[in-house]
Amino acid sequence: MNIRKAVVEDTDKLIGLRFSYLSDDKGRNFTQSESDAIVRQLRDYIPRQIGNEFYAYIAELGDQAIASVFLVVSERPANPSFITGKIGTILNVFTNPLYRHKGIATQLLKMAINEAKAMNISRLELSASRAGKPLYEMLGFQTNESGRHTEMSLQLFQFDSPRACWYHGSSLELAELAAGSTVTQWKELAIAFSHKPVMLEYNHVGGLIKHDGTKNGFLYSVDEPILEDTDIYSHPNTSMDEGVEWVTKRTLRLKKIGTAFAGQDILYHKAVESETEQIIITDHLHRSEGIRKAVHQGECYIAEDNSKILGFAIMNYSFFGFGFIELLIIGEEYRRRGIGATFLNYLFLQCTSEKLFTSTNESNAPMRNLVAKGGFKSCGRIDALDEGDPELFFVRSAIEKNSGDTPF
Repeated sequence: MNIRKAVVEDTDKLIGLRFSYLSDDKGRNFTQSESDAIVRQLRDYIPRQIGNEFYAYIAELGDQAIASVFLVVSERPANPSFITGKIGTILNVFTNPLYRHKGIATQLLKMAINEAKAMNISRLELSASRAGKPLYEMLGFQTNESGRHTEMSLQLFQFDSPRACWYHGSSLELAELAAGSTVTQWKELAIAFSHKPVMLEYNHVGGLIKHDGTKNGFLYSVDEPILEDTDIYSHPNTSMDEGVEWVTKRTLRLKKIGTAFAGQDILYHKAVESETEQIIITDHLHRSEGIRKAVHQGECYIAEDNSKILGFAIMNYSFFGFGFIELLIIGEEYRRRGIGATFLNYLFLQCTSEKLFTSTNESNAPMRNLVAKGGFKSCGRIDALDEGDPELFFVRSAIEKNSGDTPF
């Protein structure tokens, strides 16, 4: 394991660690708007401020960043509590759950504390969770108690609360949502509605959904700010719990999130940067740098169920200008459920070139069976890549899309 101070070249790792911490701390994933705004700010802030007011310390296992501590330095008019005028704020104390309780966070915090001393910082501040408080106390942090002052803050800007992302599921390709349509903040419910069920039931809000829908569908999010009672109103005749189903008062702009195929309530979509660390954990070989690059370049796709990543794929156009599936990984516990074959079909539908290629070793019988099931045909081999184990190539033609032979 390598524990070190981060440099500007670690920007992508630091962004991934920031999202991992926030997801762990907030207990949720982020909306597309939130993710885009956070990534945009971090890509500007980190290269500009690292080594100036921002410092980060990371632990790596191979090329995978598994833990972090951030230190942000500010200078204020001095007082007896911070006589040098310099205050450091500790942020983003995070360790990948697989590597916790091994002293990694302690080492990173000690590194940050020692550097703060060297920079003549008067005081370090942090916000401690219940789980983290004993560690901070062991390192000498004290709870600030004052009978004269109460810590207060004024939130000047933020995205709406986690409940503010509105979804719509449909079997149709849409750019706008007409007035009188239904929206919900329950993503899994919108996915279920995209299958056009006649019967739908759930045990409790946010719980297990059962339905008889048979259509392929799409999940959309409302791509503009909306206000309850101004742009939408609670469905007056709903059979669901109060606050679950809403009706639009005006036309709303939509953004497609992903595709849900009939028979599955699994969402297939292009990955966003906030999902990078979860994807890396899914890959048993931890090809973290390649995954980060693919996510950043819009070449990584995921299959998710209830915000849990079941598998991922990397598809690009590096193979003579044609689409090429470079990697397809399904988590071991989710195999033999048809996810791999459906994923291949989803990638085929997303491919913009005339042909889509992929390859695998001759020894990889499960992958050979999967691509055959996915409609790919053998088209060649290379013998010199892995000694004694030829690389077999497969292709699927876009003619099938135009002829209507695909599920969509």
